[in-house]
Amino acid sequence: CALCGRGDVDPDIHGHKVILNGWILHEFCVVFSTTPVEQAMSENINEVSHVPDLTCLLSEAEKTHCFVCGKRGASISCAQAGCDRSFHLPCASEGECVTQYFDTFSSAECQPAVPVSCALPRGAGPAAQALGLPLMGAALLCSFQHCFVCGKRGASISCAQAGCDRSFHLPCASEGECVTQYFDKFRSFCREHRPQQEVEAVPVPDTTCIMCMDPVGDCVSYGTMVCPACKSAWFHRACVQKQAMNAGIFFFSCPLCRDICFFLGEMRFVGIRIPPRFPTWEDDEEFELEPWSHSRCDASECRYRYGREEAARSGPWELLVCSSCAARGTHRRCSDLSRSTTTWVCDQCVEEGMG
Repeated sequence: CALCGRGDVDPDIHGHKVILNGWILHEFCVVFSTTPVEQAMSENINEVSHVPDLTCLLSEAEKTHCFVCGKRGASISCAQAGCDRSFHLPCASEGECVTQYFDTFSSAECQPAVPVSCALPRGAGPAAQALGLPLMGAALLCSFQHCFVCGKRGASISCAQAGCDRSFHLPCASEGECVTQYFDKFRSFCREHRPQQEVEAVPVPDTTCIMCMDPVGDCVSYGTMVCPACKSAWFHRACVQKQAMNAGIFFFSCPLCRDICFFLGEMRFVGIRIPPRFPTWEDDEEFELEPWSHSRCDASECRYRYGREEAARSGPWELLVCSSCAARGTHRRCSDLSRSTTTWVCDQCVEEGMG
């Protein structure tokens, strides 16, 4: 990716790689990038009068070696008449070069030098297409920003908190305990200013993640989260993110109490990406129920003459499964349920306040 410089990242979090006007980028590196395109435009970087034929320029750059690092792709040439040195923008500092970010954007006094970073993908060949100028300006500006997590340049995402100057790469967000909100304005926050769960709950000793069954932390934190509705379901951030990617926005709910409204809203707020799609276990055209479901009467006294394992398709001996946990069932007659009753909650879920 031309913005974060990474290739081995999770596509669920960082998005798929896309080619945009010759640049290879992660889709969410672009979305979250807070290096303002508007700023690049206001600096006149987008004016064609400042830039020669980009296709020709980048084709030539592929043949030109940087006098600092020795690699190809050096698109910036010294403006001094008679000088044939070229370099990459990130190599300018090491090579003690000067680039003037105003007027004709010179690297000295003569021909205009175009401030393009050396992030042009090597696999893209000799400049597949002309670069989109606003994107070029954004890439230029972010190439100087250091990631507060890894310390490297190219940090295109900045904390949305007013007055905070921290920037980071999208792949570094998790390590740096940063939050990126995948909705509305797609805001991002550093670890100091990230939104946190305000629910007042503490896990009992030896509490495990309801999804992976590994231990969770001893309090709400970046990596340990709790359902805001039931306050009983504890889970890891990575685990609930996987659930969200599988369930999609239509079936994403607390795995314990099945709450949707509070659970979904809070998870989005604290940085869980919930894709707007149907669950991965469903066919887009037709929904098929799982072939297995609870099929036993768990009433304290089963009155059906054929036993707990049998049930009728309708009537008093139809089997209803707990609508909360789906782990217990009863015949209508065994729990004195009327024929008009369509849902039932088992005694244990009622006692735990989930019914």
